[in-house]
Amino acid sequence: MGLNVDTIKATSITQQGANSGPTGYTSSAYFMTRLTANSNPNDASSFTHRTVFNTSAIISQGGFTHDGNYIYVPLNGTYIVQANVAFNNAAARDVPGFRFSHNKTGSYAGQVENSLSSYIRVGSNHNEASTELVTAYQLNAGNGVRMEFRRFGNSGTNTTIIPSYSYISIWRLGA
Repeated sequence: MGLNVDTIKATSITQQGANSGPTGYTSSAYFMTRLTANSNPNDASSFTHRTVFNTSAIISQGGFTHDGNYIYVPLNGTYIVQANVAFNNAAARDVPGFRFSHNKTGSYAGQVENSLSSYIRVGSNHNEASTELVTAYQLNAGNGVRMEFRRFGNSGTNTTIIPSYSYISIWRLGA
């Protein structure tokens, strides 16, 4: 079964190397859900875990489990983790950001990659912005992934996530 997201359809990921021909990767484990608007992701000046996952998955293939806080991977392997978050705020110069956190080492640890390209100008009705992050992690079966948010700007703590444009997807490389 292929991965279908609106007009995108994929059944494999192809890697092209400098000294070799194309090599195909297939995935039997992939997951996608929208984010919710229920948390204020911008009310802390340090990264803080937020309950943002919609508990109804759009795609769930291969044994993922999830709730509003965590997405648990089904198998050992390399996982691509990607999220796009759209924000709305009426306060000027708001810069919300996020990062992923996982518990491969036993407790949840925020990862070094973060996304903060979501400057909300709030001028001439420009009160929305979005930011995206794509990365890869080596995870074990049962490890969880969560999202942590923080405020980078100096004003505007009433940010909301726009759920119709915000989602997370995770897929495992390999069969």
